[in-house]
Amino acid sequence: MRSACVYTRDYRDLDHLRRILTMLRELGVDGWIDYKRDCDTAGGLYGRGALYWYSPPGAVTIEAPRWSVGREMDAESAAPPGSVASGPSGSFTG
Repeated sequence: MRSACVYTRDYRDLDHLRRILTMLRELGVDGWIDYKRDCDTAGGLYGRGALYWYSPPGAVTIEAPRWSVGREMDAESAAPPGSVASGPSGSFTG
């Protein structure tokens, strides 16, 4: 199994993420592609619970997992005023 990391400017920009995903598929990356935020990696979050987005093998669709630590953290940081929000960058791995 091989891994690569592709950084993006904003994990919330789905149009940009789809363009990158399409390019990865055109380059021959045909397996699962997982996407997680840099702040989650820095915080030591790994495994399926750390995924923010994913794309099934061969697909050019971006899907959200049923549950994600990063999504929970986003929801918590967005709720109370004055909370510290995470940065917008993230990365695809596949």
